[in-house]
Amino acid sequence: AAAQRAAALAERTFTDPALAKRLLLSMALVRENPRSGPASIPGPGHVIQEGFVWANYPPLELVLKKHMAQYYELSTTKCQSAQQQSFNNDITASVKVVARAHKWNFADCFNDKALRDRVRCYYKTHIQNAKKRLRTMTRNPTKRANAKHLLQHLELIEQHNPNGESEEQQRKS
Repeated sequence: AAAQRAAALAERTFTDPALAKRLLLSMALVRENPRSGPASIPGPGHVIQEGFVWANYPPLELVLKKHMAQYYELSTTKCQSAQQQSFNNDITASVKVVARAHKWNFADCFNDKALRDRVRCYYKTHIQNAKKRLRTMTRNPTKRANAKHLLQHLELIEQHNPNGESEEQQRKS
C-alpha cells in the first residue's frame, strides 16, 4: 500500500510543480548533515578561516537553516531582485551578529561579498542535494526506503501547509 501511494505521489511530482517544490524544500530543511557535528563549539577569540564548514559552527548554521524556506522562495520567484539582494545582505549581517555574540572573528579574507558567497553556496548545495534525492526517489518510488521517505515528506508538508499554498501566498492571507 505504501509503495502504491509513493508511486502515485512520484507521478504527481511530474505534473504538479508546486508539489515537487514543496517536497524539495522539505527534503532540504529536514536533512541533517551526515557528518557529525563538533563535540564542542570554538571558544571566544576563535578565527573562522577560509574553507570552514558550517556544521562546525552550529549557531551560524542555525541562522541559515531558519531562513532556508525564505531563501528558496526568493530564489525561485524573485531571482536577482532587489528583494533577494536585501535578503542576502540581511542573512550575512545576521551571521556576523551571531559570530560576534560568540566572540568569533572571520579571517581577513571574509569581506561581506565573500561571506555572502559562502551563504549562497550553503543554500545552493542543500537545494541541489535535495533535488538529487527527490529525483532518485521519484525514479524508483516503490523501493521501500524511497516510499517511506517520500510519504514522510508528504506528511510533513501537509502538516505544515495543508492547503498547499506557497510561503508568499500564506503571508498575503
